[in-house]
Amino acid sequence: MVEEVSPNQNSWEPIVQDGLRFLMEQWQQGFAEAAHVMTFPREQGFIAVQEQHYGDVFPRALIADVLWDARELLGEQLQPVIEREVNYLLSCQRNFGVGGWSYFPNLPELPPDADDLAQIMQILLRCGRRAEVEKYCEVPLSVLLQDNTHHDGSFETWIVPTIDRTPEQNLQFWWVQQAWGTGPDPDVMANLLYALALYDPGRFEREIQDGVAYLESQQREDGSWQSSWYYGPYYGTYVCLRLLALVRPSSHGIARAVKFLYECQQGDGGWGMDDTSDPLSTALALLSLGIVRQDVSEILDIERIVQARSYLQNCQDTDKSWPSCKFIRMELGRAAGRVRAILFYGSQTITTVFVLKAALAWQRL
Repeated sequence: MVEEVSPNQNSWEPIVQDGLRFLMEQWQQGFAEAAHVMTFPREQGFIAVQEQHYGDVFPRALIADVLWDARELLGEQLQPVIEREVNYLLSCQRNFGVGGWSYFPNLPELPPDADDLAQIMQILLRCGRRAEVEKYCEVPLSVLLQDNTHHDGSFETWIVPTIDRTPEQNLQFWWVQQAWGTGPDPDVMANLLYALALYDPGRFEREIQDGVAYLESQQREDGSWQSSWYYGPYYGTYVCLRLLALVRPSSHGIARAVKFLYECQQGDGGWGMDDTSDPLSTALALLSLGIVRQDVSEILDIERIVQARSYLQNCQDTDKSWPSCKFIRMELGRAAGRVRAILFYGSQTITTVFVLKAALAWQRL
């Protein structure tokens, strides 16, 4: 029998301090390393004058979220940084059409999406800025839930009205059909439903319960959830578990997901793809196990958590951050059903964000 080990033995504090130090250094540089830069050539039909586009809305919403986690432990010192980040995110809102946020804000062909909306709703709510959720998020939410939903409780990722579209929305609708892809994405759905549960669970009870039922039906046989827009199974499993733990803690899917995570842990204590651990997958697995720790305490082996912490301490870069790992996964040709290439995005900053978030979560337990 393995003796139970406290997750706070050999404290998480060094990981927390290293992660925060790196993020503060990146903040002074405008989080440039976290930006996703892509080229959308005019010869392929894109109409923007500039072909290179810069997307940092979603990464910086994730950064603001983990800084709020740290603020809960460290007090008010991070408040000015968080306020600046949230104000930056608000400045990136689309000020025409249905509003909302796009992953690449200046790409006309790309509509606002449910994933960016969810992430920004979450940080606004955590910061106590509910009035700004009501001001900036109600219209895109209404279009998403009225125009972009399906009878099985699922909904689309892209927020485009079905009638009375503007010329730009017609352009976006065409690109959704031809390039970006249609149909529900479980990873995006789980993130948006979680935001609704934080925002107004009573008002959105039907949407939440129907959506959760759909997500339960999409859990794979091995206990994981597939991600449409993220590399590997760990992000999708994390956001789905987070949602279930909040709104349906009796779900049988929780124990199945924990079993999946146990079976995928590597001998070095980490998680990853193709029998190779990486810090991002490890952090996402740790977050998943931390969320459901109380619900599955009888099957949660804390020794595994200690081994994972050791792995994270052993794989830091020389600057005490964690290396860039594949995070966003974009399938070119997905809409036509013929994937011709897969593009990836990752950054040191984003890996460090999730490692820090996992360390803060386990430090609290």
